[in-house]
Amino acid sequence: MKAQKKIRPPVWADRLLTRLCRSDQIEEIQGDLYESYYWRVAKYGLKTANRHFIKECFQSLRPSNLKSYQNMDQYLILFKSHIKTGCRYLLKTWKYSIVNIVGLSLGIVFSWFAYLFTIDQMTYNQHLNNVEHLYKMGIGSEISGNKINFPGASHTMTEQVKQQVPEVKTLTRIRAENVILANGQQSFNQEAIISDGSLIDILALKFVEGNSLGFGQLNTLILSESMAYKLGLRDNFLDHPIDIILNGETSVFKVIGLFEDVKNNTSINPKIILPYSFYLSLNTENQTKFNQLQLSVILEFYDSNNIEATNNKLTEAIQNTNDGLRFTSNLTPFETLHLSNTYISGNGFLPGGNQRLIKFIILTGLLCLIISIINYTNFSISLYVSRAREIAVRKIIGSAKKGVFQQLMTESLLTTILSAAIALVLFIVIAPYFSSFVEKKYTLFSLIDWSITPGIILILIIVSLIRGLYPSILLSRFPLLSSLKGTHKVGNSKRINSALLTAQFSISITMMACMLTFQGQLDYLLSFDKGFDIKDVIEIKIPQDLAKNKQVATFYEKLKTEPSILSQATFSGFNMSPFEFDESDGFPLMNAAINNSYMEIMGFSIVEGRSINDAYEAGITDAAVVNEAFLIKTGLTNPIGQKYVFESLDKGAFTIVGVIKDHYLSSPKSQPRPLLYYAKRDANITYNIYMKSKLSIVELSEKIEPLWDELFYPLPLQYEYLAQSYQGKLEQESKTAQIATIGTAVSIFLAGFGLLGLVGLTLKRSRKELSVRRVLGAEFRDIVMKIQKQFIVPILVSLAIGLLASSYFTEKWLENYVNRISYGWTQALIPTFSILALLVLIVTSQVLFLSRTNPVIHLKDE
Repeated sequence: MKAQKKIRPPVWADRLLTRLCRSDQIEEIQGDLYESYYWRVAKYGLKTANRHFIKECFQSLRPSNLKSYQNMDQYLILFKSHIKTGCRYLLKTWKYSIVNIVGLSLGIVFSWFAYLFTIDQMTYNQHLNNVEHLYKMGIGSEISGNKINFPGASHTMTEQVKQQVPEVKTLTRIRAENVILANGQQSFNQEAIISDGSLIDILALKFVEGNSLGFGQLNTLILSESMAYKLGLRDNFLDHPIDIILNGETSVFKVIGLFEDVKNNTSINPKIILPYSFYLSLNTENQTKFNQLQLSVILEFYDSNNIEATNNKLTEAIQNTNDGLRFTSNLTPFETLHLSNTYISGNGFLPGGNQRLIKFIILTGLLCLIISIINYTNFSISLYVSRAREIAVRKIIGSAKKGVFQQLMTESLLTTILSAAIALVLFIVIAPYFSSFVEKKYTLFSLIDWSITPGIILILIIVSLIRGLYPSILLSRFPLLSSLKGTHKVGNSKRINSALLTAQFSISITMMACMLTFQGQLDYLLSFDKGFDIKDVIEIKIPQDLAKNKQVATFYEKLKTEPSILSQATFSGFNMSPFEFDESDGFPLMNAAINNSYMEIMGFSIVEGRSINDAYEAGITDAAVVNEAFLIKTGLTNPIGQKYVFESLDKGAFTIVGVIKDHYLSSPKSQPRPLLYYAKRDANITYNIYMKSKLSIVELSEKIEPLWDELFYPLPLQYEYLAQSYQGKLEQESKTAQIATIGTAVSIFLAGFGLLGLVGLTLKRSRKELSVRRVLGAEFRDIVMKIQKQFIVPILVSLAIGLLASSYFTEKWLENYVNRISYGWTQALIPTFSILALLVLIVTSQVLFLSRTNPVIHLKDE
């Protein structure tokens, strides 16, 4: 029969108590704890007894019960000795210690930023109430055989969902409107969230003052703390009147509650929330029109296990019984919403995360950290000669391999702690720039958040273990006698150093070649022939709510009286409409309404026919132009002069008067779509005004702002150079190139720093040999060549590996672009010459420094 296992308290807690408590106290303390332990085992069970025993062990470690430091056992005394020895060794080799510590601090701070940003992006929305049951609903449809996704639904659809889908626990509708907030003499633009009251529960809003009772009433609102501060509301703000101007009309609301600002890693971050009843009061179409897809919708389900069946029910519920349109429901979980490929931001939802950017930041931080770790390993192995006698003496006085290993690992921990201290300073300096780059606010307090700090500490522990493990094992195995004589050599040390040096520079070369490719692709997208010329074109953005306002036409005419404006035009913005080319074929057609001067101000290239302006002067009032992609899609060879009916475009026919070259005004990264520009039928309709001026944009604003304020005050005038707006479409490429540039600079710095140290150590070990060569008449050039030969092979190998790796990675990356550069000689030659020049510079400078020393000094040295 198997013997029953003896029940005893947790061994590790008992041993900790024995080591730290005074000998005259331990017996009494353990007796009491044991008695309590076995009593709890009998009454409550083993788990409860173990938990309480551990808790009481730590409670017993009061200062009066602890041993004095001098009486602590050998482990603490030994640890103190390791710390002292480690500090002395760092001071003795202070030059190489500085290289190690500074290099590692750079790697650590980059890894911290990568970790912070990644955790922030991965934990979006995780703090929301019942987030596992929350979904964002989108609407899908099909136009001319092409699937189109819309980010929202209509009021009528949501009402049908509430009635027909019992699985929906809560339905929250959101509409974002750009309004003007006015409090006395103060007014400014602000995005206001119009929503059902259930949004308050979803976001778990915490009210500082007031509450949400009565929020559904038409003229009530709630504010965030930061918005109240911006409005100048300090005390007694409850029931305070706030003027909200929307569509030129002013509504007075009263404040009923003030809530804490929502966490930054939330997809919805409202500053002011208005009741849903306000949306319904804006326009009767909002309540009745089925296809008014203006609302973002959040659904909370009772059970999300069978979400596919629930989604089918939603699809059935959102059908329009009055026409043949077919809609489908698309659900995106809130847990993965921020990084979802199907996520469409806007209308109250913040932009989603960039998965490619996250991966690139992680990779850059990781590679910089790896290079700094390789530096430490290389130096530790290269310094083995200076440590051989020290290790031998330790073994003679009784230290085992284990003790030597512990000493070396303690030194690794010590340098990691010092590097972390410097990294904290670097973090404070770099944080504002990194925050601006990723559009998130990071400060030193970000590192001490309970969800972040354990990961930061774990990074330091892992770094300390990885960088110290191999050198500690290698050096602790030195044989005793040969180490005392100073004749012991690590058989494969040169190979190990060469391999590590190759890995280090391979990473740096790969990053440099990739950086050149990324920057080259960005420059190409900005400079290649895009089919238009928007240099010096200024865009005045007309709010969509004012599009049909006759005062816009008045403003446009007044601009013509300003002598500094050379030319001007209007543009409706792009729409997507179905175009039935024949009975069997149709496709979505991008289209826009323009006036007769738009094509000239945008610099479009005409391939065939003439411009709308020329057609207008010839008396053709229904003129339209198409692009080359339109001809390819339709197969037309001679469209000039032909009339086509475009049912969705002003319900009329247009005469094609010209074909323009394909241009990339929407996006320079994708293939041009079939496109049609047509002449406006209503001169009062406009969404944007474009102009060219002989004045700068700042000088011009001083001229036209009075004209704007005369018609639209207090709406602010919004304007920018169109070229700047176009560059914003390449934000991802710009950020990728910036990260690659910074990462490359840091990696080259670290790798160069490491090479500098290795060359210095090589010269230190060979100084007697080199001094003999100098005495015998060797020239400076010969010594430089001899040292360079020891490093040229790993450098050439790293060049081959780095260039091959970068060629593979960049070709994969460039496949995402229709208009692209190719990996060529520039990406290969610049890293090659840069790395070889760095090698020559470092070796030459180190040999030059050695040559200034009298060789007799080194010949005397034993």
